[in-house]
Amino acid sequence: MNHWILSHAPPRRAGNLLHYRGVEQPSHPTRVPAWKVPFVPPYREPVLFVIGLLLLLAVLEFIIAPLFTDNAAPAAAQISGTVPSHLTAGKGYQLSLDYENLGEVGISPICLGISGGPELHVSDIVIGNSEPAAFHNNAICGGYLGASEPVNFRFTITFAVAGNYVLTLTPMSSTHAVGPVRTIHVHVQ
Repeated sequence: MNHWILSHAPPRRAGNLLHYRGVEQPSHPTRVPAWKVPFVPPYREPVLFVIGLLLLLAVLEFIIAPLFTDNAAPAAAQISGTVPSHLTAGKGYQLSLDYENLGEVGISPICLGISGGPELHVSDIVIGNSEPAAFHNNAICGGYLGASEPVNFRFTITFAVAGNYVLTLTPMSSTHAVGPVRTIHVHVQ
């Protein structure tokens, strides 16, 4: 009896010889009943490879990756610099404010929230030594700030109409605040 047929996948036929893993064997299909030949998937090796790859990815995702993330300390930043309290309507004032990351994690993107009413116009914005940035949705955003690093925001503010205004400056990451709001009462003549 040919025991190699019982212990392996069914061989392919080529003429009157059976080819099994490159070895030609005489064909005797009537000696072994079909119900005695065990079922083996035709592509066992690739299936085992995919299962092994999925297990490896699961180990990396749920065991190794959390070791490299630090969720212990939230992002924290503060704004420092001088803002004048008396301005002239229609005249632009160049401000230079420092945005300092006080936390042990990076902040990305760094944003400076600025609000002062509809009469406030912000222009000529530069973050650090990079190219000019834009003022959109009451915030200046751009770049990455590593742990315990400072960056300088330079921009021009102009109030179109005379009056008393409350100018607020908020250190942000994307759309949420990461530090205390700085409030300045500004009198515009």
